[in-house]
Amino acid sequence: MNTRTLILAIAIVACMGDEASASDEPPSTTWPAPPFEAWVAADAVYVMPQLGRYWPTIAILQYGDVVRVNRCEPDCNAPNAWAELAPFGVVRLANLRVTPRDRAGEFLAGAPNFTWARVRSGLVVARAAPNVNAEVVERFHRDEELIFRSDADLWALGWLERPTGGFVARSSLTVFEASAFSGWAEPPAHFAFVRTDTVLTLADGTTRPVARYERFPVLATTRTDVIVPDGSIPRRSVRLGASADRPARIPAGARWAHVDLSEQILTAYDGDRLVFGTLVSTGRRAGTTRPGIFEVRRKITYAQMRGGGSDPYSVEGVPWVLYFDGAVALHGAFWHDGFGTPRSHGCVNLSPADARFMFDFAPPSLPDGWRSVNPIALGLDTLWVEVVE
Repeated sequence: MNTRTLILAIAIVACMGDEASASDEPPSTTWPAPPFEAWVAADAVYVMPQLGRYWPTIAILQYGDVVRVNRCEPDCNAPNAWAELAPFGVVRLANLRVTPRDRAGEFLAGAPNFTWARVRSGLVVARAAPNVNAEVVERFHRDEELIFRSDADLWALGWLERPTGGFVARSSLTVFEASAFSGWAEPPAHFAFVRTDTVLTLADGTTRPVARYERFPVLATTRTDVIVPDGSIPRRSVRLGASADRPARIPAGARWAHVDLSEQILTAYDGDRLVFGTLVSTGRRAGTTRPGIFEVRRKITYAQMRGGGSDPYSVEGVPWVLYFDGAVALHGAFWHDGFGTPRSHGCVNLSPADARFMFDFAPPSLPDGWRSVNPIALGLDTLWVEVVE
C-alpha cells in the first residue's frame, strides 16, 4: 500500500468526511467464532450506528486500528457480512483482518509517536532501501511536512524511514524539535505567561531577568505593568489569563474551553471550575478563527491537514485533533514554538503536551484501539469551545 495514499485517505476522511475506501484484499475465508479481535486493513472505514441505521457515522476506523467484534450478521463467513463492534457500531467485515498487522499498520495505529520533518528542496525521493542507488518508491515536494519512524540506528546512518518502509536521506529534510512548553494545571484565577524575555522589577527597584513562558499569579494590572507577588513585569511582555464565566448555552457540569483571541490564552473548565490555562496560537488573519460557541464534533489522534490558495501547506500527522468549527480544530503544533502569538491558518495551535492534555480532557474517551470518534453523532457528552475576541 502506498504510504502517501494511505495517510492522505485517512486525513481526507477525517477532515472532510469523504467516502471511506474498502480494502483491496479479499476478505478472510474463515473467521474465528465471536467475540474476537481484528484490525482495520482499509484506508478508512465509516462506523455506522447499528444494523439498518447507517447515518450519522459515529466514528472512522483507520488503517491499523484494532477492534473487538462481538458478533457477525448474518454470520462471519457469509458474503458481505457485517461486524458488530464493541462498544458500539457496525462495519463491513471485509475491511477487517485477524492476521497479524503489517509494519505500516502497527506504526500508524494508536497515539502518534513520530519524527516530523519538512522537505527542504524542490523534489525529494524515498527509496526502497537506505541507499542512494535503491529504487525510488515515493516523491515529495518542497515544504511538505512528513512523518517518519523514530530509529536511532537509521538516524546515525543519515536516513529516516517512512511508515511502509521507504527511506529518505536526512540531509534533504529539516527535522522538527517540538516545543517543550506546557501550560498551567490548576492555575490561579488571574495569571500571566511571559511572551517575550523581559525583566521583573523587584520592590527595591532591582531587576532580574525572566524568560519566555515563565508564569506568575497576577495581583493587579496597570496601564503599563502587571503586578505579581515579587514585583512587576511590563504589560507588553505578557499574556494575561483569567477565569471566565460559563456561558448560559454551555450546560452546567460540562467540560469546556475558553479561547481568548486578544490574549492568545486558552483556559479549560470542568463545569465552573478552572482546571487549566495555557498559551495558544490562533489564526493570523482576522476571521480565520471565528468567535462563537461550538461543540467538538470529532476527536482524532492525528490527521493530515492541507490547504491551498496563496499560502498552501501539507502536514502529515498533526497530533491530538479536536474539530469544533468545520475544519477548524484545537490541535498540537510540532512545527513552531511561538505560542502566545497568532500564526495559524485558523486552527487553535497548542504545544504537543497541551494538545494531549486537552484531547484526554475532552469527552468521550476513545474505545481501545480506535483513533477517532464522533461524540455528537453518538449522543455523548463532548467538549464545548467558546472563542472570544
